[in-house]
Amino acid sequence: MRTVFLLSLVCVLHGSLCSRATAQGFNSRYDTLSSGWEQTGFAIEENSNGELLVVSAGAFVDSLYYSSSAKLFRLAQDGALLSVDHHHAVYRATYPGSGNTSDVLPDGRIVIGGSTYSVDSVSRVALYWFNDVGEPLNFLEYNFPGNWIGNELKCTLDGGYIVVGGTYTGNGTLDVFLLKLDSLANVQWVQTYGGPQWTDFVTTVDLAPGGGYYMGGVIGLGSNSYEPWVVRVDSVGDIVWANTYGTPLNDRARAELTTMADGCIVYGSGRPNGVFSNHWPQLVKVDSSGAVLWDKIYDEPSYLARFVSVKEITPGGDLIAAGVSYPNNFADGTLLRTTSQGDSIWMRHYVYYDSLMTDGTGLFYDVIPTSDGGFAACGTALGSASGNNPPGLTQDVWVVKVDSMGCIEPGCHLITGVQSHATNLQGALVAWPNPVAHGTTATVHVALPEALATGALRLVVSNAQGQLVFEQSAAQGNNVLDTSRLNAGLYHVHLANATVSTP
Repeated sequence: MRTVFLLSLVCVLHGSLCSRATAQGFNSRYDTLSSGWEQTGFAIEENSNGELLVVSAGAFVDSLYYSSSAKLFRLAQDGALLSVDHHHAVYRATYPGSGNTSDVLPDGRIVIGGSTYSVDSVSRVALYWFNDVGEPLNFLEYNFPGNWIGNELKCTLDGGYIVVGGTYTGNGTLDVFLLKLDSLANVQWVQTYGGPQWTDFVTTVDLAPGGGYYMGGVIGLGSNSYEPWVVRVDSVGDIVWANTYGTPLNDRARAELTTMADGCIVYGSGRPNGVFSNHWPQLVKVDSSGAVLWDKIYDEPSYLARFVSVKEITPGGDLIAAGVSYPNNFADGTLLRTTSQGDSIWMRHYVYYDSLMTDGTGLFYDVIPTSDGGFAACGTALGSASGNNPPGLTQDVWVVKVDSMGCIEPGCHLITGVQSHATNLQGALVAWPNPVAHGTTATVHVALPEALATGALRLVVSNAQGQLVFEQSAAQGNNVLDTSRLNAGLYHVHLANATVSTP
């Protein structure tokens, strides 16, 4: 069973209010089309106003033929949807890459590396620009022979761009390409990499010291045999070194890398444990010569668990990573904060529930540190493909905003046993009277969906300073919360379900 931190109230004693908390974060699903159309959040950025900009791929429902368009969602700091717009190209479906595919220009514009798919069944590398409030500006595509699919883009120090992706060879396998563009997005050079027989797949690119670049993905070594693959190239794309970092097992998770302030890289991946396709989520630091500095695994192994995005929070400081794990066969979005040496500070799972999404499954594709000291992650809340939701319900954009401790509601780190967070069940926890007088009791009403009302329910009270005050057991229906032991002040009341004992 998943341990879930569900919902919080803020209670103010001594003749003041007891009301729902104004959270430092949010947990929101966005369906701007309808339940029959898929949308996914692939990358996330923050503009100068503290608004979140989410790069998405979603259906273009005004078209009878073209099934996808590159979109940008603009969210307020509380998660409210402010706008959504998209690039529509004549006779083209537009795609915004795979994950962590965008970058921010000095003037605040968002640039995305992706691809188009045309009526003549040809895929072409494409770049898309949006302004800092999510409005589409322009796009360019590049017509190389064959099919080319862009996966990720980074801005370069000379004002240009570097794009990584895949191109199909004559025998049907996939090779890697690296495309360098100048500040006007004109082609400077393009190179391809990979073996002639097996599919090679690279989804991440970043800047290397001395004007070169790092690429990360997987390389095919044989039938159903892959290993994480990192390549360093020089300023014109010639290989400096290319290393694999796998185990004797089939390492299916890619090396999703980012460059650190010290010129080394850290990549997120998953290490197989030899049981079916189970993996531990994994972070690995590699120096500029390709040598491993540290290699660490986290959590329990589960089906294809992995990290797909990792960022340095401050130069030389902590790391934040995002990905997916599958505890008890549920897909959970996962965030991990570590020291600069990869030592875990906290790791949390996040799930989404509402009247339609009843089994809370989803996964993250990207994460960023935000200007308020917290983090924002985006991905997809899964629909009927996850098993228990209504037929016809498809995946939607999912965004989670947390504080520096990984909490959607303040104080989650104080609650023993909490692993997963689902704070969007707004009717699950209600307290009265309002106001609450000092020395009296309050009634807390619990109304959980049947699927979550399992295990030992707890009410956990913390103060405004982030300190645990007390816990008590709880049940469905009305519960008496004894506030007579509390001094006047601000308190958070949390509801959790858990298998641990309650004091």
